Amino acid sequence: MAAAPGGARKSPRIDLKPAGSGRPNLVDQTVPVHNEDIAAAFEEMADLLSVRGDNAFRIRAYRRAAQSIRGQGQPLRDLRERERLRALPGIGADLAGKIGELLDTGHLEALDRLRTQIPTGVRGLLALPGLGPVRGAQPAQRSRGPGSR
Repeated sequence: MAAAPGGARKSPRIDLKPAGSGRPNLVDQTVPVHNEDIAAAFEEMADLLSVRGDNAFRIRAYRRAAQSIRGQGQPLRDLRERERLRALPGIGADLAGKIGELLDTGHLEALDRLRTQIPTGVRGLLALPGLGPVRGAQPAQRSRGPGSR
């Protein structure tokens, strides 16, 4: 991490409003990564995995992790420094690694890959109130024609 004026270390940064989405864009680094940013990234992972039709247990794991992170009073950066991330409910080795990646780089490679697999229009629908990942994906599924999945 680069040193800020006065010798303080700068945190990895994210852009909170990407074009065409209500979710954080964890590629452009302009704001420190906070617990809410990480929880939002995990929620987006769950939404995109759901649209893609992935394993329900995996989707639930990301949602549970996001909920656990939102309920955490301490910054995840502090918990990681004390090697306490895996003590959080729903956070195992894999998700602790993803939290570390977000804290270190400001983005999540797995989320970046998922974003390329889901059409931008479908991702935009996910940001609409009352339109979850299943209903948001329906227009894209219908456009492929009957019987196609």
